[in-house]
Amino acid sequence: MKLTTPQIGLIVIAILLALGIWSKKTKAPSMISASTPVVMPARTLKSSPAAKVQSSQDQLKQQHNLLITQKIRPVIMSKSGKVDKLSVGFDARALWCKTGDLDTLKAIAPGLNKQAFQVTLESHGGDETAQAVRLSLNDITSERSYDFNLPPVEGNQILSVSLCLASGGQSCQEHDAWDPQEPLSRLENRNLLFYSQFLLRTSDGIYLISSERWDENSVAGIKKALKGLDRESLLALTKGFSKIRTIKPMPAILSARGLLLPLSYNDPRCLTHQTQSNKASNSAK
Repeated sequence: MKLTTPQIGLIVIAILLALGIWSKKTKAPSMISASTPVVMPARTLKSSPAAKVQSSQDQLKQQHNLLITQKIRPVIMSKSGKVDKLSVGFDARALWCKTGDLDTLKAIAPGLNKQAFQVTLESHGGDETAQAVRLSLNDITSERSYDFNLPPVEGNQILSVSLCLASGGQSCQEHDAWDPQEPLSRLENRNLLFYSQFLLRTSDGIYLISSERWDENSVAGIKKALKGLDRESLLALTKGFSKIRTIKPMPAILSARGLLLPLSYNDPRCLTHQTQSNKASNSAK
């Protein structure tokens, strides 16, 4: 029996269809189903140099903002060769009808020209050092300033500028703090700390640490701002602020040359005013 051309075509189509169905049945199933999540190999992301620089700048900005918040301000220094110098002087401030710390110094001074006092620059934590300049009462009330050398440092360091009545030695911070409530009779023949101001020394300068507030929360805020300090420096700062709470000094003043330590005194005009008032009161009687 001879097949016609149309019949041959139908047979070919049937064979192709059968082969297609068999292929679908025998094809290996896929190992990844629609419900199986595809896990790609992890890739380590490396910070670019630009990202590291940005991170460092952000940290510096944050540190700077903390310093501003805590009123930690830069102090002007001078240079002698490669050595930085800090200039320290005194500034007499008149009070109205109120006894000041300068009045107390005058009362206990053994004389106008005897160098019974000293102003010191001391470092705290690590290698502790102290520099002292002996002073008389005339020196304190003059407009002189005194220079202290500031050796270079690595990292951060706490410094203190102090005034004390001292029979010897190089340190003021080692002495007891003067209590303004104590009667003058108890101050004789004692080494006493009369003024204290703390500073932060860094590789790029020196900063005044505000002593306007002495409460524990304020000190905690200052410690937070002063990152990178060792344990000894933080302990010295805590102990120093405890003495500041007793003395209650006016904060140091930033000047064009360095620092001025303010010392208050009773305005003489107040005494004149009180005398005149008393006379007027007695006349009225």
